[in-house]
Amino acid sequence: MAKDEVGVFTKVFQKYGFNDEQLDRAMKIVEQLGFEKRAGRKRGEEDKKSHFRKGVSGDWKKHFNSEHKKLFKKMYPDALVKLGYEENNDW
Repeated sequence: MAKDEVGVFTKVFQKYGFNDEQLDRAMKIVEQLGFEKRAGRKRGEEDKKSHFRKGVSGDWKKHFNSEHKKLFKKMYPDALVKLGYEENNDW
């Protein structure tokens, strides 16, 4: 999704039967709420004072230590696999 927010959301809205007018309105919202508009910088640029990280897929892994991983896997088993972020639980 991070690589093509507009394309992904267009497919989702079309799947749910949005007409052209609804699709145009929805896409304007998607564009307004995209990473670069909200964060005020391009993906990959870091701002340690910002709530938004770098906007790069998988960057979260750099911030999880072994205790974070253990707790996350205990609380949300298989979540990352089911959501398609990981292929298996060996992350």
